Amino acid sequence: MEFFKTVTTPETIQAVEKAFTNKNMSIRRAAIGLGISVDTVHKILHKDQKFHPYTLQLLQELKQNDKEKRVNFAEEQLDFAEEQLDFIENDLDFIKNLFFCYEAHFHLHAG
Repeated sequence: MEFFKTVTTPETIQAVEKAFTNKNMSIRRAAIGLGISVDTVHKILHKDQKFHPYTLQLLQELKQNDKEKRVNFAEEQLDFAEEQLDFIENDLDFIKNLFFCYEAHFHLHAG
């Protein structure tokens, strides 16, 4: 594989800009197609074109009912945590009687 030493010129910047009118263009493909280094393409996109990498995340649309469910769940968890703290505070030997084990069983098939 050859390594290129590239000088960033206005022509290079314009060529990179034109290459990325195709939304499916990758930095590596653009570098190969233009005969310049991947680092140069990345630098032009970041510094000159103000492009920034991102990953698309598909999420569910939240409905009003979902918000109520989330708030109820959070309140239930808070109540449970408060009950557990009260239990620990009232029984000082509770921590001494806990047994921790690092074993886990995972079932590959439900049923």
